[in-house]
Amino acid sequence: MIDGRLGYASSGELQIAYRASGEHNATDLIVIPGMVSHLEAFAEFETHCSWIQRLGRTFRVIEYDKRGQGLSDRVNGVPPPEQLMDDVSGLIDTLHCDRPVLYGYSEGGAIALLYAATYPERVRGVVVFGAFPRLCNSDDYSLMRRQDDLLKMERWWGTGGSGHQFCPQLMSVPGFRERFARLERMCCTPKAWRQMIDTLCQVDIRPVLSHVRVPVLVTHRRDDKAVPVANGRFLADNLPNARYVELPTGGHIPSIGDFEPLVEEIEKFASSYSRHVATGDRLLSTVLFTDIVGSSEKLAQIGDRAWRQTLDRHDRKVDEVMRVHRGRLVKSTGDGVLCIFYGPARAISAAQSLIQSLGALDLKIRAGLHTGEIEPRQSDVTGLAVHVAARLLTVAQPGEVLVTRTVADLVAGADIRFAERGRHVLKGIPGERQLLAAAKD
Repeated sequence: MIDGRLGYASSGELQIAYRASGEHNATDLIVIPGMVSHLEAFAEFETHCSWIQRLGRTFRVIEYDKRGQGLSDRVNGVPPPEQLMDDVSGLIDTLHCDRPVLYGYSEGGAIALLYAATYPERVRGVVVFGAFPRLCNSDDYSLMRRQDDLLKMERWWGTGGSGHQFCPQLMSVPGFRERFARLERMCCTPKAWRQMIDTLCQVDIRPVLSHVRVPVLVTHRRDDKAVPVANGRFLADNLPNARYVELPTGGHIPSIGDFEPLVEEIEKFASSYSRHVATGDRLLSTVLFTDIVGSSEKLAQIGDRAWRQTLDRHDRKVDEVMRVHRGRLVKSTGDGVLCIFYGPARAISAAQSLIQSLGALDLKIRAGLHTGEIEPRQSDVTGLAVHVAARLLTVAQPGEVLVTRTVADLVAGADIRFAERGRHVLKGIPGERQLLAAAKD
């Protein structure tokens, strides 16, 4: 039994179920769940209750169900990472958290790291446990398992069979498999599990790791069968401000086994960085550049006065779209705009809306988007991400939303499909970039 209250936080139009327990005047620890979550089902396991109660001796522990799961509002499909990040913001705002520590386990580790890179001023640090940068192996990543191997768990889902990966040491305990089977069924259906695997295998946060500036504690257990320990080592090696702690036994679920050493590491980490304040000078953002196709020819055709009126109508449309998609107009570039977003899916949707709405004004535009680190500078922004997005306009076709592979890897679950546009060398940008054209499904 967990001595805490259940409540609901607002995340846009959705309600996100949470439980707050422990020391209410202490540092906030937001627990970002893995692929599945159910507050009430988790609380039926003594090991989970003991784990949360132990954390609650030091922290105000905030658990929650992701949108679409457990006690939270249902959604269609698998939410993209930026929507899951919105839920974290909703919790921080509703519960008036003062720069909490984010604790992300399994899939939740990626969400915690993305959030810290995007909103460094809102958190004091991140702890990840059993986490990974991508769920499935690819041509250039071989530390996880193949997608087909993960999908085999669909056949076991609802029977308790996934416990052989997540908590094998308990599968021989009488009655445990039956209890774990009930937990699986309460969290999601086999079809929903497959949809999550299919979607999450498209997400890759490796390009983001170098942009996580807040302190990070990476923890992993050496005997983790679900997520091999090499993934934790990879994260620690590629995060600029990380400390790595490898624990010998206990498997993938943090509350199972001897969790006291893990709790002590979390306590030391939170105490060490209690005064750390992120400056927020460098932020992970999605940069959008647009330009009007054939602007010089159109100016010559209609004249200065009519062209100024056309640009005024263009600017009003841009303002409308930015409000709807939560973007920020940084500046006009004469025949286009520079905007930034805290989510790549919203940026793509905004670019598509601009193409459609400006087309009604007989203006054809092209758009380029890249996700990376930017640095605010008075009323402007600078950084390599800005230059990459600007260079995409030299490749994009009229009416096209051209994005980098980094953008595409962060929008899995959004209603967006991509067409390959090949690898390109962009002027002044080192190396080749794989580019894709985005369109709605």
